[in-house]
Amino acid sequence: MCLCLLSQGPDSHYGTKGMRKVTHESSSSGTKTCFTFCYAAGNNNGTSVEDGQIPEVIFYT
Repeated sequence: MCLCLLSQGPDSHYGTKGMRKVTHESSSSGTKTCFTFCYAAGNNNGTSVEDGQIPEVIFYT
């Protein structure tokens, strides 16, 4: 699955010191979910994988 975000409007809060790859292992089922964040070509408004426009991703299992 791929997720893309298009953010428009005034400046907002942003995340810093982000991680390129985050893996979660379920303690009940042992399944692993991996999130990999990649650089997107184009105008990124001065953001990157480590310092970006998404301050937090909330993931429920």
